[in-house]
This record gives sequence, C-alpha cells and structure tokens, in this order.
Amino acid sequence: MRARPRQSLAAIGLAVLVGGASPAVSSAVADASADEPQIVQLGDSYSAGNGAGEYSDTTCYRSPLNYGQRVATALEGDYTNVACSGGVVADLTSPRSVGGETLPAQVEAVTPETDLVFVTIGGNDIGFTDIVAQCMVLRSPTGCEDRIDTATSLLETLEDDALAVLLEVDRRSEGNAQVYLLAYPYLMNTDSYGIPEGAPTYDAGAALTELQDQGDATQQAIIDAANAQTGSDRFVFVDDVKQAWGGYAHGLDPRAVPDNSDAWLVPVLAPGRVQSEWVHPTVEGWQASADALLAAVQATAPEEPEQPTEPEEPTEPEEPAEPEEPTEPEEPTEPGEPAEPAQPETPSTTPGDGSGAGPDAGSDGGSGGAAGPGTGEPVRPAIVQTG
Repeated sequence: MRARPRQSLAAIGLAVLVGGASPAVSSAVADASADEPQIVQLGDSYSAGNGAGEYSDTTCYRSPLNYGQRVATALEGDYTNVACSGGVVADLTSPRSVGGETLPAQVEAVTPETDLVFVTIGGNDIGFTDIVAQCMVLRSPTGCEDRIDTATSLLETLEDDALAVLLEVDRRSEGNAQVYLLAYPYLMNTDSYGIPEGAPTYDAGAALTELQDQGDATQQAIIDAANAQTGSDRFVFVDDVKQAWGGYAHGLDPRAVPDNSDAWLVPVLAPGRVQSEWVHPTVEGWQASADALLAAVQATAPEEPEQPTEPEEPTEPEEPAEPEEPTEPEEPTEPGEPAEPAQPETPSTTPGDGSGAGPDAGSDGGSGGAAGPGTGEPVRPAIVQTG
C-alpha cells in the first residue's frame, strides 16, 4: 500500500474497532485521513454481507456490516463493494446476469489507484449449497458423501482458476494493491457428527472438517503461487478466520434438534430470515472476520518510505558589506612644556649668629647651633619668612 504506513494503520484500526481513541490516536486518524487508502471488495456471499441483516440491496446482499466495510472504516479508507451473493471465480473476470440485470466483471473495480483488495471466493465453485443441503438439512449419508467427494475433486481446478483471477487483479492494479484472500469459518460446531443420527453410517462432521482444511491448504497454495509468479509478497492468505471465530465454537449445531444459541451463522429456517441468509455470518461473525482481516493488514501492509522533503530554495547571496572608509589618523598632540622642578627650600643661613649648619659649624655641638652629627637630633630647617 502506497499511502499509509503500517504503524498508522495499526493505531487507527484498533482505536475504531474498540470504540475509542486516545488524543495521540485521534491525531493519527486526522493525519491519515488526508490520504485515505482505496479499498475494493470482491467475491461471494461471504464477502458481500449475507446474514448481516442490513443490506444496501437484496440482489447481491451487500451490507455495510460486512467484514470489508468494518475494516475500511477502521482504516479510514474509501471502500467499494462489488462482491455478490452466489458469486463464483468466473464472476470476477466476466459479466454475470443476476436479478434481471447484468453485472460487470468484479475486477473492473480495481485500478492502479487501488491499495487493498479483500476477497473470499471458491465456496460456490465446489458446491457449498449442495453440501449444506445434503449434510446439514437432509442428513443423507450417501448424498453428503457424494457432495463432499465432488468438492474435493474440484479443488485442483479451483486452485488454477483462482490463481488466474488473482493475477488479473494484480495486473489491473499495476502491482500497487495488496490482496487479502480470506478463509471460511467452520460450518459446524463439531468435528464429528454421524448421520443419520439414529444409526450413523457416515461421519459428516469429520468429512466436512477435512474438506474445509483442504480448502485452506488450496487457498494457501494459490497465494504462494501468486507471490512466486509476481516475485512479490503482495498476496496474503488470512488463515486466522477460523481462530477468530473460536474454532468450532460458533459453528452451527448440525443435530435435528439443535442448540444454536452460540452460533455466529444464521441457522437454516431461522425465523425472520430468508434462504439467502442461511448458513452465513451474523453480525458477530462478520466482526470476527473483520478482526482477523485487520490483524493481517496491520501485520503485512508495507511501510511507506519517508517522503523526501522539498529542498529549500537557495537564498539570494547577501551583498558583500562595503569596506569601511579608513579613518584619518588623529593629529599628534603637541607635547606640553615640562614642568619646572620645585626649588628646594633652603635652610636658614642668617649670618653672624653662630647657628648656621655650614661647614664652619662647630663640631662640638655648642649651644645655640643646629644639632650636628654628634647630637643625634635632626637638623630642622628654619622657615624663611618673606614679605
């Protein structure tokens, strides 16, 4: 899938299916909605919506409650349902007349813009309706065995035909779509049921289980071959459908007096239901199939490489700054006239009083004269009074 990273699918799908979302998941939904995946539903009644109880038409029994619509809603996808009740492999590539109108080949809904394709197909090709009638309604040992043997013999042809159809889907999408082929749930709630009930001669439960398991193996082989021929992993078999349905837990009780209180398939002759709904999923069954499919999409949808960022436009180079004009050197200042040294004060030299300190002073420290070296007293110059 081109437009949606795996992590976004996981966060968005889980939030919608459980009915709530954190602020972070709500933000993921908002971001993803800008580029929603294109989803196409192909196939038979187990894709269209038979049994859901609410339908957009009763020609093909397409329902907004089918597994495809539920997953598309979880993924915030744009969903187109062209599956139709009673569909066979040939209807995917050829027109079909039903209900007085001619339907185009289902594969015409697939384009190079398609991201996801969901499909169940093959049950009607091997006689699904006849098996239900003989093994679960009439409970005829010979009739049931004959129908199951016939179905088993048709599996090889089904493998070739279904492979060709899936390769056509891939061609139509130009290799852009992931294709999910879903398994069918177990039809009975047991793997052993002898018919007729009073004196069993044939284990219809064991035979039907074996047929359905062989059908799963055939579908897996179809997917493996499609991936091998395209050199890809674009084809996925959703084999967890039975597990999502609880194994046999929600199949139909095949007994003449059944207890279908836990069944996720519409019982034969259920009140208020028409024949086209019998042995098809209830809303609980559709939800279980949706859970299995969503898990497969989350696990296998290819992660999108990060989109390259737009290169920033080069900015205009800035004009080089003009060089600053050289400043004129400052004129040297004229040196100031040197200050005249202070004249030392001269000691008093009043002649004729015998107190001068000149060379003629007596060396004996006579009284009245300045102290000389012999007295230890400093010479105190006299301040000359002027004017």
